Amino acid sequence: AVLNYGVSIKSSSVSPADFSVSCGEVISAYVSDYGQPGVPAASGKFVVLEFAGDDFRLLTLQQAGGHDGPGSAVKLPELNIRQVGELDTQDGTCIPGSAAVIPVSAEHNLKTEFFSELEYADPLTGEVLRYSLFIPEQYGSGRKIPLVCFIHDRGVCSPDFRPGLIQGQGGVIWSCPEEQEKRECFVLVPHYHEAIVNDEFEATTALDITIRLILSLSEEYGIDMDRIYGTGQSMGCMAMLEIGIRMPDLFAGMLLAAGQWDPSRIGILAGSKMWVLVGEGDARAFDGMNACMESLEAAGAEIERTVWNGQIIGAEAEKLARETAESGKNIIYTVFEGNSIVTEGSFVDGALPVMLKNHMSTWRYVYRIEAFREWLFSQRKTC
Repeated sequence: AVLNYGVSIKSSSVSPADFSVSCGEVISAYVSDYGQPGVPAASGKFVVLEFAGDDFRLLTLQQAGGHDGPGSAVKLPELNIRQVGELDTQDGTCIPGSAAVIPVSAEHNLKTEFFSELEYADPLTGEVLRYSLFIPEQYGSGRKIPLVCFIHDRGVCSPDFRPGLIQGQGGVIWSCPEEQEKRECFVLVPHYHEAIVNDEFEATTALDITIRLILSLSEEYGIDMDRIYGTGQSMGCMAMLEIGIRMPDLFAGMLLAAGQWDPSRIGILAGSKMWVLVGEGDARAFDGMNACMESLEAAGAEIERTVWNGQIIGAEAEKLARETAESGKNIIYTVFEGNSIVTEGSFVDGALPVMLKNHMSTWRYVYRIEAFREWLFSQRKTC
């Protein structure tokens, strides 16, 4: 939380104990010149508060229509802040503590600010597809740079640009500065106001428009055509598989979470490079993807099948993923056993069906494991 006092505050007078909050815990409080989190200053008119832990009252994404959407919107967090200690200003005065609540006036997601919000006018249909695009800093040096395309789930279909970016890590993880240092790439996140695929294996015109958008950007920016990567969750997983079926040579590799698709047509992807992850407790995705894997094997695919405990996290999960990636098989199919992927207390709505908890927990897990991103970027169409 960034508090704007309008007058210059001395850094030496600020501590976490000077502030009371209605949720979470303030673990750090410091002065900033420009309200830039992570950049303390000796004095400035902004005070930055950093919180510990996961308190869902701090979330800014509201899925009014439930998981199946649409209806997602960005809201202000349910956060009451009080300055209870005395702060010293540079001009020698002080700001006394108070029981008054400091109102939250705006919400900013710093990771989404790396992206440009753009529109693609499809030349064949005349329809407009909105999308967010991250352009790497080194673009323009004449080098070919990879592209990652992330497609969000149905639950964040919305007229707003932001839900598809801020719900989870699937879109923004690739654009973080530390990630770009290791895996430089363009990042494309198309935005859909309604579902573009369904459980009857049907797709709207938006899917073909998305393909044309990828090809258009590849020409415009000189993207490395041997290193275009597809990734997505739920609806995004399904859409990526259909794009792969329609254009088997488009993606160098795909990282897919919590989805399934038409087993009668998926055999064309037997030679593709895919890492697919589902929860066993996510019945629809689990049963559907099992059928897809059987069809892929019948078509000649070499599949590395693994079963993981979803409670394995951190360094142990990274090690397990890297060992799995060494199988040498072009398709990896990972199942999280039982309901192990669901973390207790990780959902605001305790009454949410177990299947949906497994479903949504899968992509929360996938995009925080670096080894999955390493595997994806090791894939090249020329290999």
